[in-house]
Amino acid sequence: MAKGKGYALVIISLIIGSIGVGMGVYSILNFSPPEDLDEDGMEEGSKVVGLWENITGDYGWIYNLEFDDIQINKSDYFTLTDNWNITLTREGYYRFYIRFQWTSLQTWENYELRFGDTQLVYLNPAPAISYEVEEWRYVYSDGDDSFYFRCANNALNDGFSVSTVQSNNQFVLEYVGETQI
Repeated sequence: MAKGKGYALVIISLIIGSIGVGMGVYSILNFSPPEDLDEDGMEEGSKVVGLWENITGDYGWIYNLEFDDIQINKSDYFTLTDNWNITLTREGYYRFYIRFQWTSLQTWENYELRFGDTQLVYLNPAPAISYEVEEWRYVYSDGDDSFYFRCANNALNDGFSVSTVQSNNQFVLEYVGETQI
């Protein structure tokens, strides 16, 4: 192979490699969560549309978390049915934030918290008799999606509960907007 053709292949390889790296960086940046969060983890420009200060659940091996004591209620963004089923009514991105304390856990059992079909927390086994949950998720809604939070003991035989201490419990629903996050 002539010396000139070898240099040409090296230059073409470098160009193709650079394009690949650039596309990879673009993909990562394009799908990363927003970085313009304030000290409380809230995205700049987002709007809190629902804030509940009390989360409850029956003592049992499986139940949906219920939300009470609403402090902010912008009901043109969501509806709440039976205190646990949240239906988003406006198209766009939303951020769900939930904080509560699981209690009466058995340290040899497995527990999970589901957000609709998505598993948020899985304890295998529970690390202690109580566990602090603090989770958030972004979702996109076309304006007609329903969500719920379900706690379960995978053994389906040992009951557990949610702490009734109000300072441990909070659920926040934010409307982020129609732009891609």
